[in-house]
Amino acid sequence: MLKKLSQQFQKISAKSFQLGVFLSCSTNKITYGFRSNRFIAKNQESNESSKMIITQEEIISFLKNNTIAYRIQRSYAQLQFCPFCSKRNFDELSNQYTMGINLKNGMYNCFRSSCQSKGQWKDFLQQMTHNDPKLIVDGPIHAIPKQNNQEDVGTFDQKYELFQFHLHYQRMKLQQPKFIYEYLVGNNWDKNQRGIKDEVLNKYLVGIGQDEVFDPQFKKIVMAPLIYFPMFRLLTLQQQNESHIQNEYIQSKYNSQLYELVSCKLRGMGKENKYIQKIEPKNAMKGIFGLNLLTRDVKQIIVTEGEFDAMAAYQMTGIPSISLPYGIAHFPNFLLEWINEYKELNNILVWVDDDDFGRVNSHKIATKIGHWKTRIIQPSSVNSDQYPKDANDCLRYYPDRVQEYISKSITLR
Repeated sequence: MLKKLSQQFQKISAKSFQLGVFLSCSTNKITYGFRSNRFIAKNQESNESSKMIITQEEIISFLKNNTIAYRIQRSYAQLQFCPFCSKRNFDELSNQYTMGINLKNGMYNCFRSSCQSKGQWKDFLQQMTHNDPKLIVDGPIHAIPKQNNQEDVGTFDQKYELFQFHLHYQRMKLQQPKFIYEYLVGNNWDKNQRGIKDEVLNKYLVGIGQDEVFDPQFKKIVMAPLIYFPMFRLLTLQQQNESHIQNEYIQSKYNSQLYELVSCKLRGMGKENKYIQKIEPKNAMKGIFGLNLLTRDVKQIIVTEGEFDAMAAYQMTGIPSISLPYGIAHFPNFLLEWINEYKELNNILVWVDDDDFGRVNSHKIATKIGHWKTRIIQPSSVNSDQYPKDANDCLRYYPDRVQEYISKSITLR
């Protein structure tokens, strides 16, 4: 079976040619090629940035001719098995139909967190034709060598497009969609609204929108209400002196002499969409939500487990608050390096979930940062009968006690 499939994929280039996909060769600055049986000569300089024209028929024909299992969902072709996933185990149903190809423009994206392959149709074809055919099979197999694994590759050089994020932020400024904005600023706790003030949302440059995204719970692409959390990196002195202006107004809006917006965490709105969560783009530069609030001479910060907790902590205290990008169980080394760059920062408050798991990991974080400048906010140590589980919960039910929680925070010895 595997040998047969390998032979099929070795014929991809020829089949792509038969389907009319643009195949080319270049000499000097002229590109020559065929598309739909027509000979084309293009000036490479003038067409360098032009996008490949692709039709729905070409995509479907390619999938059928290469026996790639798929299904149609709205304007997407969902592949049953992503050909680029490094961790195969396709016998698990949750790992199927994670690859979506936009039938309107050919953009593809695997929403599986261990893969997140993404690109244009020409990139998809290039991957399919140049990869080892044995790695691209139509069905579950085991013991496949690792490939395209973000952790293994170690290249984190991609940036989130500033103009794209600007659109998300402008929606929040316009308070549209209204129901997402109300979820963020509302104080109806029965509806799990967050109670974050508009000025705090603006301070953290949060964006909103209703967009198509893969829902891992239902294993399909859905139109979901999303919240966009920008993540920033701390620039080195050399990077501060470099100029990479995408758009002068947009650049000044999100980037500063100290920070640069490099990635974005997408989260589905509400408990019903809690499974929708990812960081874009794939292989993005390392970033931290809330880092843009820190000044050169910052003396005190709060480190929280999530984005809403960071905003809630800042709203209650006025202390710049950041969130951990990968959850409480992982405090990244790059964040520790950045913290050490702030020479006057000697008071770090760790405020994570007040449960057994959170308490254990808060102690690990304090140890990693340094006991001498770290304190742990643990409301259960103040009142074990009634206490908030996290900072956002404190904003909802115990905002008048936040200063007490801080003053009675724990210092490890």
